[in-house]
Amino acid sequence: MSKLNALRNKSSLIEKDYEHALRDKKRNEDRLNLLKQRIEDIKEEDFESLKKDLQGKVDIIINEIGDVEKKLRDTLKNISAYHTRGNNAVEIKNKIKNLEECPTCYQPVKHEYKERIFKEQDETILKVEAEIKKLNSIEKEYNELLSGNKEQIERLRKELSKIDTKKVRYENFLIMKKEIGEIENQLSGIEKNISKTLSEMEGTKKEVGLFAGLEEEYKKIKGEFENFSREEREIEIRKSGIDEKINFTNEMINNIDVEIKNLEQVEIKLQKLKEIETWLDKHFINLMGIIEKNIMNKLHSEFEDLFKKWFDIIIGNENLKVWLDDEFTPVISQEGFEMDYIDLSGGEKTAVALAYRLSLNQVLNNLVGEVKTRDLLILDEPTDGFSSEQLDRVRLVLDELDMRQIIIVSHEDKIESFVDNVLRFRKINGVSEVS
Repeated sequence: MSKLNALRNKSSLIEKDYEHALRDKKRNEDRLNLLKQRIEDIKEEDFESLKKDLQGKVDIIINEIGDVEKKLRDTLKNISAYHTRGNNAVEIKNKIKNLEECPTCYQPVKHEYKERIFKEQDETILKVEAEIKKLNSIEKEYNELLSGNKEQIERLRKELSKIDTKKVRYENFLIMKKEIGEIENQLSGIEKNISKTLSEMEGTKKEVGLFAGLEEEYKKIKGEFENFSREEREIEIRKSGIDEKINFTNEMINNIDVEIKNLEQVEIKLQKLKEIETWLDKHFINLMGIIEKNIMNKLHSEFEDLFKKWFDIIIGNENLKVWLDDEFTPVISQEGFEMDYIDLSGGEKTAVALAYRLSLNQVLNNLVGEVKTRDLLILDEPTDGFSSEQLDRVRLVLDELDMRQIIIVSHEDKIESFVDNVLRFRKINGVSEVS
């Protein structure tokens, strides 16, 4: 009888353990439902394909921006060139407006000649204004296109960031989903085993008075129950580990939310930088164009004055005049008529080249103050084709330059008369010697 009472007590304990297992099951089910609610809005997508498509669009727009920026720079250069051309036309009109006598031939300037010049320059000015208007329209279109492309890039980059966030959440979702499935399977197995044990125990209670081997059967059932309990504890341990992983995943999600907020702050800063960039595009570049134009006009004027000065000293012919066009190319006229460089005599060509090189040397020395060779000038055959009178004028040029050292390579004997030192080179048996 004592054994039967002990069996009943053990059966009661098994029932209490079963109720405890049911409570644990209910707690796990609540936890699983909560996890499912947190991941129900997450779905599978081809994240790599989406990123690849968006990145391809970004690369295409970046290439388009590079092309448009290059075209915009070219357009701004053309606008500056046309402004210079228009200003030159106005300057020509102003010079000839009050001109009554030709400074070269001292003959009266006819009204018909002035009218013809005015008409040519007015046509030039009209053409320049039309081209500038057209180029300004093109510049506006390019700026609008650049602004649109940059806004589109910002939008695409935001979409890329969202895809990365979705990908991380989906990977965490897969991990949780797998672990949730394992817990559900294990709890289902425990429930079946406990139910089976209770069923066996009920049958045992009914057969207590009929079977003598009840104690042995009880021990067997108890052993199975203990095994089930041990399995349950092992599952609880695994569940605890899974809960830690879930907490870690939640912490990662919180960190991602913080990172998103930081990225939003970066976006605000980028917007400010974009406003600065817009100011640079609309105002600073135009200001630089005006400054560049003024500097080039000053350089052109200085270069042209020096070019005329040295040419007049070297050539000594009032009927032969030179100046520079907008592209810094020498223009030669004789008695008021322009002529090609190829039509000049050998000495005149050399005079043009020497005057141009001397002017360029002085302009560069004046423009760049750090030039260490500003007091040194080297001339290689500068008097080719010069007459004796022109050689004398070269001496005036050298005196006018007033430089510390001038090195001249020449075959003219007369050059020796106005230099301080002479080095002669001659070749003997294929070897050059200096004397």
